[in-house]
Amino acid sequence: MPAKFTHRERGASFVEFVLIVPFFLMLVFGIISFGVMLSFRQTMSQAATEGARAAAVAPSNLTYSQRRDRAISAINESFQGQIGGTLTCGAILTCTIPNVPVTCGDSNQCISITLSYPYRDHPRVEVSQFFGFTLPQTVSYSSSARIN
Repeated sequence: MPAKFTHRERGASFVEFVLIVPFFLMLVFGIISFGVMLSFRQTMSQAATEGARAAAVAPSNLTYSQRRDRAISAINESFQGQIGGTLTCGAILTCTIPNVPVTCGDSNQCISITLSYPYRDHPRVEVSQFFGFTLPQTVSYSSSARIN
């Protein structure tokens, strides 16, 4: 009797494999795309912090406009060699730095930087239409530093 049942179930494991593999692959690629997005978010936070630091520690004889230029240069340098290509402030990556210093909690002046990137429209690694809904619409980060 056991021989009859094994003969009928010969292709069952292949059918199970074919049914499970697409879901497994979607899960794996979803995890990878989400991991790339988190890595990009970390790069954004580092870039905003580096930009604020570069402007804050600039020599005191520089104008605020020159400090802003240093911040933008530091931000652009932080995005060099990234997955998906180098980014710079401008076209897709929005770098918002006020034209005048903001006040900190006390009477000191601070520089504030906000970076924003439309991640769902421009993912750093191409993502299938299946996974587009899992990505955030916009990835942003803000940082500020007291000007010395």
